[in-house]
Amino acid sequence: MRDIWRTDGEAAFRRMETEVLADLLDRPNASVVAGAGGVVLADENRRLLAGDDADVVWLRARPDTLVGRVVEAADAHRPLLDDDPAGMLERMDHERRDLYEAVADHVVDVDDLDPDEVARAVCALVVETS
Repeated sequence: MRDIWRTDGEAAFRRMETEVLADLLDRPNASVVAGAGGVVLADENRRLLAGDDADVVWLRARPDTLVGRVVEAADAHRPLLDDDPAGMLERMDHERRDLYEAVADHVVDVDDLDPDEVARAVCALVVETS
């Protein structure tokens, strides 16, 4: 991702993101798509996510939780978080929260959950809605 971002820019990355999302949601077999946080920024993506072909689970976390996780992971593929992770995550939360709410069919608050607990919560939702 960082290479695409650096060489082609955010707009090119977002176009590719939309193409991949549309392709994955158009496939006949059910699958899990882990969209990046910015996937909700494009109108087309929100339309796709709100469609009948998607059952969207928002893994909601407070910005301070995300800062801790980003610092722990030391990911090299999150260019928007390079300079000020805490400040940027606060801004992203403010700018995107309504968009996430608009497309989410389900919400799992993950602040106090470990990965196994998150997986169990998501699986429970899938079983519940099947």
